[in-house]
Amino acid sequence: FLISAKEKFAEGDYNESRNLCDEMLKKDSSYEEARECVLKAKKNLSRLAKEAYTHGYILESMNRIEEAKQYWNRAKNYTRPGDDYYDKVSRKLEYYQ
Repeated sequence: FLISAKEKFAEGDYNESRNLCDEMLKKDSSYEEARECVLKAKKNLSRLAKEAYTHGYILESMNRIEEAKQYWNRAKNYTRPGDDYYDKVSRKLEYYQ
C-alpha cells in the first residue's frame, strides 16, 4: 500500500494517495508512515481546494457563475467532510443550485 500511495502522491493523485494511506490506517492505526502520508496528501488537497475555491470566488464577483461553479466542483473533489474548504464549497454550490 505504501509504495502505491507514494507513487500516486508523486504523480499528483493526492486523493488516491490519501485513500490508500487511510486503508493502511484502518488495518493498523499506529502505522506512523501512513499517518504522515495522509497528512501530506491532505495538505496538498487543501492547497488545491483553496486555489479552486478562490478562483471560483473571483469569477463569482465578476458574475461568471457557471465558470465559478466549475471551480467549486473541482474544489469539492479535493475535499471530504471535515476538511477546511468542504463546508465553504458545499454552501456555494447549494446556493447556486
